[in-house]
Amino acid sequence: MANRTKSGLDYFPLDVNFFSDIKCRKLLKKYGSDGITLYIYLLCRIYEDSYYLEIDDDLIFFTSESLKLDENHVNEMLSFMLKIGIFDENLAREKKILTSKGVQIRYSEIAKIARRKKTIENYSLINVQEY
Repeated sequence: MANRTKSGLDYFPLDVNFFSDIKCRKLLKKYGSDGITLYIYLLCRIYEDSYYLEIDDDLIFFTSESLKLDENHVNEMLSFMLKIGIFDENLAREKKILTSKGVQIRYSEIAKIARRKKTIENYSLINVQEY
């Protein structure tokens, strides 16, 4: 049996200036540690499989259950993240996909370092040849 090519990542970088980023500061100010916890949780879920995540009722349910947060609170925080540009609002609203340009850049850079042949194909927000 041949090994299946892994599409997700084992790790992703978190910049040391994470809390200095204006989007993170807005999220932290409005929702406190719940907002930051949700953001990091969603990044882990995204990178676990690839560079995007499908938004559905199960995502909201499992997220709220895992983080011990109310589903309405998770929805509210996610909507705020989309509004301030943490994740791409157009893809989220039109295609029910959670990703961002930054997510895709980090995914491409790590996949390149790990010598994976996976590239950004669907829902691309970046110039793939550049990364």
